[in-house]
Amino acid sequence: MSVGHEHLGQYVLLGKTGSNEWLPILLIYPELQDYSYRFNTLVEAQGAKRDLKNYLKVYKPQDKVPLKITLLDETS
Repeated sequence: MSVGHEHLGQYVLLGKTGSNEWLPILLIYPELQDYSYRFNTLVEAQGAKRDLKNYLKVYKPQDKVPLKITLLDETS
């Protein structure tokens, strides 16, 4: 992995709500509105995904959805 390599975009955490439907976390869990789920680095996004998975496992086990990280390309 190249340290000097920069992406022109942001990493975003999404949750799966349908067979091929991925939505921003705040649309699925509006109670998390005090937090941002857009990140400048993949490491930050991975940490937030881990923390969110742990939160959902403890506080919303019946409402858990699969999570993924995607890169929004701001050049297109």
